[in-house]
Formats: sequence, C-alpha cells, structure tokens
Amino acid sequence: SSGNYFWNSGMFVWTVEAIQNALQKHLPDSAHKLIAVTEAVRAGEPIQPLIDSIYPTLEKISIDFAVMEKADSVFMVELGCEWIDVGSWPALDEVCDPDSHNNVVQAAEHIMIDSYDNIIVSEEPEHLIATIGLDKCIVVHTKDATLVCKKSDGQRIKDLVEAIQRERKERYL
Repeated sequence: SSGNYFWNSGMFVWTVEAIQNALQKHLPDSAHKLIAVTEAVRAGEPIQPLIDSIYPTLEKISIDFAVMEKADSVFMVELGCEWIDVGSWPALDEVCDPDSHNNVVQAAEHIMIDSYDNIIVSEEPEHLIATIGLDKCIVVHTKDATLVCKKSDGQRIKDLVEAIQRERKERYL
C-alpha cells in the first residue's frame, strides 16, 4: 500500500525517567495523577482500571505541545520510512487489502450487496455484518457498541468520545 511521507512529523523515544521528569516539569498535575499507574506496574497489578479512571481527568494536550516543544535535550534523527496513522479507522485502507469492490473487511461474518469502498470491522466472530447499498462508510462492531459513519467523518472520533462523556455513557469508551 502507499502511505504518506510526513517529514515534519516525529516519533518520540525516551527513557521512563526522562518522560516522568518532563511531565513533572511541564504537566505536574497529570504527572501526579499518573504515579498510581507507575506504582501498579511496579507491583505487577492490572493497570487498565486505573487508566480508565485517570485518563479522562488528564489535561487534554498533545505530547508535542506539552513536553517536546519545551524539552531541553532533544536529538533528532532523520528516518526515511513510510508513516501511516494507524490511530484512525480510515488508515485501514492503507494497511489492509481491499476486496473486489474496494471494501476493507475485518469481520468473520459479512454479506455486502451493492456496497463499495467501505471499512467493516467486527470483533465478534458470530456476529453478521450485512450491508445493502452502503458506500464510503465505516462500520465497527464490538460487544458493547457499534459505530457507523461516513469515511469522511472517520477522524471525528474525538468529537464522539466527548459526546459520550457529556451524555455520561463512559462505559462505552
């Protein structure tokens, strides 16, 4: 597949100590809240429940702005590689092979009639995803929720998460 080359983007690598110090310096409230996660990791305890409760309370700012732009010791190494934002549903178009109708399907059970250029994902092996006349959409089915949106709106997941939080339906996040 052909991804995009982003020469102005970055990939960050640091030691645990370095990022903890940087967070303490530039995002002290968030750093304080994350101490519980560090302690759980060291104790061999499950961290997902902590992350689920702490993450929504952290300051909403990217690591680029919060830390990297303010960091004292940063070294840059150019790496000529293909970069694909796999953090979005439309990125599946870049990493998965489409069928003859340009649909990317990651679902055990599916039937598609007159459906073109879609992304269909289901983590439930016994659940049938069926479409008729669906074009340029994303359908993602999990045991708790189903997402259906236009591909052109696939980057708006952050908006959806905020709406879910406003409606106090956090169990679906």
